[in-house]
This record gives sequence, C-alpha cells and structure tokens, in this order.
Amino acid sequence: MKENTGLKPSVRVYLSSTFADMHNEREYYHRNVVPRLSELCRKKGLPFYAVDLRDGIAEEEEENGRVFPLCITEIDRCRPFFIGILGNRYGCVPGEFSASLTKSMPWLEDCRDKSITEIEMYYGVLRDAEPEERDGFLFLLRSRMLSEEFYPNADALESEKDREALHALKETITDRFPAQSFSYSTLEEFGNEIVSAFSKWLGRAFPDRSA
Repeated sequence: MKENTGLKPSVRVYLSSTFADMHNEREYYHRNVVPRLSELCRKKGLPFYAVDLRDGIAEEEEENGRVFPLCITEIDRCRPFFIGILGNRYGCVPGEFSASLTKSMPWLEDCRDKSITEIEMYYGVLRDAEPEERDGFLFLLRSRMLSEEFYPNADALESEKDREALHALKETITDRFPAQSFSYSTLEEFGNEIVSAFSKWLGRAFPDRSA
C-alpha cells in the first residue's frame, strides 16, 4: 500500500461510473456507504479518502479533456482499490487525444472510440495481463428494472453504437471477473456489496498484527 506523505498508510477508493444516470447511486454512496468504509478504516487507524472526481463535473468538461488526466493520476494513487458501476449509459466518448497525452500514455492508442468510463475501467483493471490475480476491485451492474426506474428511455437516448459498446463492456467484465461482478436491484444491495468487498480487501491489505 502506498504511503501518505511518507508518514502513514492511507486508503483511497476510486469510484468510476457514468454521471447522468448515476445520481442515485452516487448520492447513496456518499451518504450511506462512505461513512461505513471510513469507520472500517478508522478502526485500523487508517485515513480514508473516497475519490469521485467527476461528481458534479459537466459532460462538456469530460469531452474536452479537462478531467481525464487527473482521473488517471488518481486511479494510480488509489491502487489497488477501484469500484466500477455500470447502468444503462455508455458515457461520453472524447475526441482525439492530444499528441502530448498519447506520448505520455501510449496505452491510449488501444482506447480510441471508447468512453471515458470504459477508459477508466480499462486503465484501472482491464488492461492488466492477469487482473484475476489482483485484489481490491469490484464491478457493480445495475439491474434493468432499476435502470428503467432511475434512467428511463435510455434505449431511445443512446445511439446503437453506444448500446453495443456498453453491452460488450458488461460482457467482458462478467466473463473475466465473475467473482468481482455483482448485479444489484436496490440501493441497499449496491451499498452492502461495496461494504462487504471492502471489508475483505481491507483485512487482506492490513491484517491485524495480533492475527
């Protein structure tokens, strides 16, 4: 685990999702889940940080690339902890990356025509050669019933290309990571899956010295 200013280990959890269709999950996460995660860390004497950089960021800002480099930096700072959430939107697809950005991040060549959310998930987990051997990541997939309640008429709002890309991303995740992928039908299930997984990660990353 990385050190915080060289003094004490800290726990940072990166949250990745689309924005327009995830207001309910984000609000529930910050109000009901983050306090529980923070308490788990407090009992181990660890500072906790919930990193959600795109909370409140306009999609236009995502598209023009103002947020993306910072997201990538924070994913690295949060490793190994990464939570990805998918509903019924694929998200914003940026235009061409600048030459300076692709030079510093050559792996972006594999991410042309992908949404910012998929790029985050690719960089955070999917591009690892053997991510199945990694710990500390979780994917949460909202049920179709709940998606229709929270973000109705998505099929009409999303392009065919985006619907196909979202379906392919979900299939990749569930095929490769069945043990780290969960479908939820309520916000309570959503929160409980995160807390349960985080508690196990934390125990493995920071085992009790008396154990």
